[in-house]
Amino acid sequence: MRRVLVILVLLVLAASSAVVAVVAADWPFWQRAWRWHQAGPAGPARVPGAWRWIGHGDGIPWAQGPMDPSTTEALAALIRGIPTDALLVARAGQVVAELYGDGVRPESLLQGGSMTSAVLAPLYGIARRGGVDVLDAPLRRLLPDYDTELRGDITPRQLLWQVSGLESPGWRPLDPFSAQARLLSGPNFARAARDFRSIWPPGSHFETSPANAQLAALVLVSVTGRSFADLVESGLWDSIGAGRAKVTLDRLAGEMSAHCCLSAKGRDWLRLANFYARDDAQGLWPAGFLRDEVTRATAVHPAYGLGLEIETLDDGTVLLWAGAAGRWMLAVPARQLAVVWLARQEVTASERGRLKALLGFH
Repeated sequence: MRRVLVILVLLVLAASSAVVAVVAADWPFWQRAWRWHQAGPAGPARVPGAWRWIGHGDGIPWAQGPMDPSTTEALAALIRGIPTDALLVARAGQVVAELYGDGVRPESLLQGGSMTSAVLAPLYGIARRGGVDVLDAPLRRLLPDYDTELRGDITPRQLLWQVSGLESPGWRPLDPFSAQARLLSGPNFARAARDFRSIWPPGSHFETSPANAQLAALVLVSVTGRSFADLVESGLWDSIGAGRAKVTLDRLAGEMSAHCCLSAKGRDWLRLANFYARDDAQGLWPAGFLRDEVTRATAVHPAYGLGLEIETLDDGTVLLWAGAAGRWMLAVPARQLAVVWLARQEVTASERGRLKALLGFH
C-alpha cells in the first residue's frame, strides 16, 4: 500500500512539474491568452507578453500645417461622446489637426489592433520594387511544407483581398487551444495560421480571417529569409520616418504578429496613413502600385482592395479605410489627406460618416 502511495505521489509530482514547465516555457502566451479571454472578441487595449521594439527615437518631425480652428472644434465635438485616444489629420504631408483623449499624450504608444495589417500592402510593394513579385504565386511554391491541396492554391493577393477561403472561427471563451486563440496569443503564430482550415475554394468567397494577414507576412519571411519585424522596421517603418514602436511577438525572441497589436505614437500611425495618401509613396513602392494594385479589388467584393476597404464617392473620389472596431485609418490620395482615429470603443458606420462629412466628403 505504501509503495502504491509513493508511486501516486511521484506521478502527481511529475505531472505538476510538467505543467509548471509548460506554463513557464510559454508564460507570455498564457498571460496574453488570459488577457484576451478577459477582454472578449474585441481584444485588450494593452497586450501583455513578449514584444520587441522597432524604429528609433522620435522619428522625423512632421511639418506643421495651418490649424483650422473650426475643423478642430468640429472634430473635438465628434469625439466628445466617443471615448477616444487620438484623432489626427494631415493634408499634403502637414499635420492640420491633432486631438488626444484623457491621459494620452503625443508620445503615448497606442495599440492599433487589426490596423496593424496595413503594413502588408506597402511591404509587398517594396518587395516588388526590389524585384520580388509574389502576389499571384500559389502558397505551395512560397511556403515550405504548406499542403498542395486546396489551401496550396491560395495566393498572397487572395490573402490580402480576404478571399482565401480560410475559416474565420468564432470566439470560444476560455479555450486557449482554439485556432483563433492560438493565433491571437501564441506561442507560434505561423503554426496557428497554417492550421486554419480551407472552407471555400480560393477566390470564391469574401470572409475576413486573421490568418490571412499572418500567412501574408509568413510569405514575405519565407521569400526574404528575414523576420517580419525586421522587414517592417527596415523596409517601411524607418523609411517613412516613424519613431520607436512596439510589436507583439508570439513568444520570447519569436515572430511578430501581422494581424494585430502594433503600438505606436499617433503621429506615427498618421505616417502610415500618409503613405497610402501619396501615389508615389515616397519612392518605396513602384509608380502606380497604389492605383493598379492597392485599389484593385476582386469581383467577389468590389469594395475591398489589397488589405483595406475601398469607398468610391459619387464624384469618383476614392477613400481607403484600414482597421476595424474602434481603430481606423483613412487615406484619400486625390486630396493627399490622411486621418487616424483611435477610439476606445467600436466606431459605427454612422460615426465614420460624420467624420467624412467634417472632412468635406458627402
